[in-house]
Amino acid sequence: MSEEKKGAPALESPAEKIARLEREMAELQSKLKLAEETIESKDAQAAAQLMFGSTVQEIPCGMREREKRDKRGDVITHKVKKLDGDGQPELDDDGKQMFVKEPIYEEVPIFKYKIDLPPSGGLGIVINQFPYYHGEVYEFDIDELRTIKDIVARSWGHEANIRGAANENAYRRPIGKVLRGNDRAH
Repeated sequence: MSEEKKGAPALESPAEKIARLEREMAELQSKLKLAEETIESKDAQAAAQLMFGSTVQEIPCGMREREKRDKRGDVITHKVKKLDGDGQPELDDDGKQMFVKEPIYEEVPIFKYKIDLPPSGGLGIVINQFPYYHGEVYEFDIDELRTIKDIVARSWGHEANIRGAANENAYRRPIGKVLRGNDRAH
């Protein structure tokens, strides 16, 4: 009894066999090329991550309304007539109209961002007693995102300094100091 290979016809002429093998070879070469391209792109991503920290980017996901603030962080308000339950202006004891301060609102973009801290970064970041844990995705407005990204970048810079990845002396002139023992004879 002769054993047959899977996918190969029982009686194949040499020309048919060569054609089939050439098709299989072309298919395998295309798969190999795709695998090599994937490996190259993964290598490039890994190199970028080693050089620049993380490759995580923020993802825009809409707008949010928030209170408008000045440079000091104080809420900007405007005076509005205070109304009673009937929609009529409320008056004080002197008969003057009463006003209330209401905040002015603005639309700001919001982003989803994954907190990616280095090993020396701890469990997460705490801002105003609210923890943002490593590896989790949170929504931030543009100002919060800038703050979080700055903290993450500084922690990656700290990690680079600890591990010796950053050459702090790259632009310093070398000093030719030599330490040696006492040359005087006793």
